[in-house]
Amino acid sequence: MHTSGTAGKPKGVVLTHKNFISSITAKAGYFRPDDRQLSAQPLCLAGGLATTLAAQGRGGTIVITDFAPGTVLETISREKITSGTFGPTMVAMLCEEAEATPYDCGTLRHITSGGGLYTRQSLERAVGMFGPVKALVVLKPGEKVTGAEIIDHCKRQIASYKKPRSVEFVASLPKTATGKIARNKVKEQFSMKEEQQREGSRD
Repeated sequence: MHTSGTAGKPKGVVLTHKNFISSITAKAGYFRPDDRQLSAQPLCLAGGLATTLAAQGRGGTIVITDFAPGTVLETISREKITSGTFGPTMVAMLCEEAEATPYDCGTLRHITSGGGLYTRQSLERAVGMFGPVKALVVLKPGEKVTGAEIIDHCKRQIASYKKPRSVEFVASLPKTATGKIARNKVKEQFSMKEEQQREGSRD
């Protein structure tokens, strides 16, 4: 594999088979069989190839394109992309393009990013541009609160980019045998619900 050359010329780096398989396995948990992964990073780089193979291994569809902000955003919209892999600089370029020319990126579920650092400002900008962030809430019997009140409370307690952009009230959440919230099942259950809602709105 090769480095990206951020500190000089790209260099060939030896990775063991076990090391690379471990990287793919770690990333596989982010994907579902119905994902449509956009690969715009060079596949000679470990990050781009490992993420692509992780999505493919989970049964997802892979869409490959060169990186150009307008092309990537148009592809996300046209191909109903649900996931993508972009470095921090690439994300910043996508934000600039999306601000200048709006695109429908509503199907985008998550972005895998690495190879650099985000400033707080750039992270807030990316989350605001490509959100949405939703908090699922189960109220105790007799309790009453609005989604707006929950969001306002979060704004006072945590960084602005971490606050939910919308709140959905549910009767219950799936739990593990020890009583903890089963995050993977929550993610799968409500991601499927959102996809069904999008499908219904297109009919």
